[in-house]
Amino acid sequence: VKPPTKEAKAWMLGVAWRALKFTSLFTRNEPSITKDTAKSSITLSYYNNNKVIEQTGIVFKPLAQSITEITQHLK
Repeated sequence: VKPPTKEAKAWMLGVAWRALKFTSLFTRNEPSITKDTAKSSITLSYYNNNKVIEQTGIVFKPLAQSITEITQHLK
């Protein structure tokens, strides 16, 4: 399967979820794209773990180290 070549714009997602919702009224199937999934697909979310680190003292591994450890176990 080829990866997508065009970015789905907000208006495209708006048309898609509305069309799928309308179609689902006749087919009685759940729409594959909902208003919420369309919105979340274009929303950027940023998270900060400083509060967890300060309150619990947990030290997280760097991502590169975690990937290295996991791939070593999968060999």
